[in-house]
Amino acid sequence: MFLTAGLYLGEQQKLTPGLYVGQAVPSTLTGSIPVQKNYRPGFGFAVSFRIPKTDAPKTKSTATGSSKPSGTTPAQTSKKKQQN
Repeated sequence: MFLTAGLYLGEQQKLTPGLYVGQAVPSTLTGSIPVQKNYRPGFGFAVSFRIPKTDAPKTKSTATGSSKPSGTTPAQTSKKKQQN
C-alpha cells in the first residue's frame, strides 16, 4: 500500500466586485464578463493499493472424458504419464 501526499496550485476565477451569479448583466457592460483570476495552493492525499489476482477455480473436465486437470499443458501431462 502506498500513501501519497502533495501540494498543488490551482487557478481560481471570481466575478469582479459588484457582479453576482444569477444577476442580469448590466447594459453598460460590453465585451466579456470581467473576472479576477488568482492562484491558490491546496493539499492532496491519495491511497494506492494492489488488488491480488484471482484465478478461475481448477476443475476436471468431465464433458470430454478427459482426466487431464484444466490449467495444465500437454507437456506437463506427458511428463506425469512418463513418471507413472
